[in-house]
Amino acid sequence: MSQTSIPTISTQEFRAELARFLDSSETLAITRHGQIIGYYIPARDPQKLREELRQFEASAERLRGLLEDVNTTEDELVEEFKVARALGRRG
Repeated sequence: MSQTSIPTISTQEFRAELARFLDSSETLAITRHGQIIGYYIPARDPQKLREELRQFEASAERLRGLLEDVNTTEDELVEEFKVARALGRRG
C-alpha cells in the first residue's frame, strides 16, 4: 500500500505563516520538539460546503416527509434499524 507523506512544520513556523496556510489547501503535521502534536486540515471551499449543507437539509426534509407518510418517528426508525442490524449479525 502506498503511503502519502504529510508535510511537517514546527509550531513556530505555523504561527509565523498562519495567514498563508489559511489560504492553502495543504494538510500539515504540526510538530513541537520534533514530535507531531497535531494536524492542520483546511476546510474545503466554503461555497461548496454551503451547497452540500443545502443538499443535506433538503434530504432531511424529504426524510421527514417520508416518515410522516408512514406515520413513524425518527426514534422508531432508529430502533428498527438497530433490531435489523442485530438480526443481520446473527444470520
